Amino acid sequence: MSIPVANMACRGTVPHTMMGNCFTRNSWQSNNRFWKVYNDGKQCYYITSLDGEKWSTETVICRLDANNQPVNSQGGCQISCYYDVVNNYVHFAVAQFYYADSSHYSPLYYFRGRPEDNGTITWTPGHINADGTPELQIVYGANDSYWYCPTICCGDDGKPAIGACYGTAGYRKPYVWKSDATDGTWHAVLDTYQLNSTGVTGSEYWVVQLFPIRDGTNNNTDILVIYARSASTTAASRILATNGSISGATVFNMSYLPNGSISASMSNTGAAMFCYIRAGTLQIRANAWGRASGWIGDGLAISTNLDSTSRATVSWDNGAAEPYIFWTYTTGGHVYVYWTRYTSGAWTPAALLFQDDYMSCYSINSSYDDSKLGEEIILSWEDSNTGNPVIWPGCIRLFDIPYGTHRKRFVVDIVLENLLGVH
Repeated sequence: MSIPVANMACRGTVPHTMMGNCFTRNSWQSNNRFWKVYNDGKQCYYITSLDGEKWSTETVICRLDANNQPVNSQGGCQISCYYDVVNNYVHFAVAQFYYADSSHYSPLYYFRGRPEDNGTITWTPGHINADGTPELQIVYGANDSYWYCPTICCGDDGKPAIGACYGTAGYRKPYVWKSDATDGTWHAVLDTYQLNSTGVTGSEYWVVQLFPIRDGTNNNTDILVIYARSASTTAASRILATNGSISGATVFNMSYLPNGSISASMSNTGAAMFCYIRAGTLQIRANAWGRASGWIGDGLAISTNLDSTSRATVSWDNGAAEPYIFWTYTTGGHVYVYWTRYTSGAWTPAALLFQDDYMSCYSINSSYDDSKLGEEIILSWEDSNTGNPVIWPGCIRLFDIPYGTHRKRFVVDIVLENLLGVH
């Protein structure tokens, strides 16, 4: 079910695009629109589309300091969002970080807004200051340390939770926060809770992902917290209640060492899927979770079309209640994206989706669609070259101006409905 490169077409450009990674979510569907969030290390932006082909001009969400400049070349920001379909709010977590900067602390922000039918966002009062900076700092951090890789979600009660990693020059550890406020303020009932005391070093990091535990109704308030090390078999989950109480860790150690690629997603009926790429003997592995069954290990072992730089992302087609996994494969100077889905009790064979020799294999990212509005998945990534656009109708390419040591790059948003023919 590959899509020929000849069928691809460039749809539009805007500046300043930078993505996160394979587990940070930054797109959603609501108000009969597709929404995409991104940043340039200085400001955060959003764009919208009614059809997945023609997109709006970018709108600034916030800037990260009053002068709109990172303090040094290692400064920047990361943004994650979650759309609450029950209450029609989109919640944001933004980490502003300065790596090992002894003169500046690195705060973690929260804010929310209501998506409107005209493609704007009405911000909750008090969330964005007059100079464009965010107001609500969940945690201030300390000099010579930083918060990074934030994720966010809320239950059907609209009470948000945030997960992130804390880093210093010596180690990195995973944390979670929970608020019981529904009016857009932040009232912590679980504050800077350390999920694991092991401080990882070097290039290793912790991944923290949060998902509402669904059962098909609009009365769910518990949140599943998944956390894992990027270069260790250690992985675990906890259930975070609306009052801030958190269960003990349920460990589901990965069978093999991951290569740094870890991603998870949850359906709107309460099934979670966790995937990683096995290091060494390269394989895509997957674990499934249900509230009654707990974790069921390694139900997938794809060994083809993988290399040491491959990264994978998992998402759900909520219309068909089927998970998808997308991953990158680089060989002979070419970059490919492959996919598989779980249907009729089995994973389908790996299939080529498209080729883009300019994409950054580390940046592939898919939407976490909790909107219950349809079957679309938005797939995004960065590119390292602006030449020879090769994307198909239903996508957008967003070009970036040079930033720091980064080359020009873009994001591609793909609306997969009707393109894969699998509904």
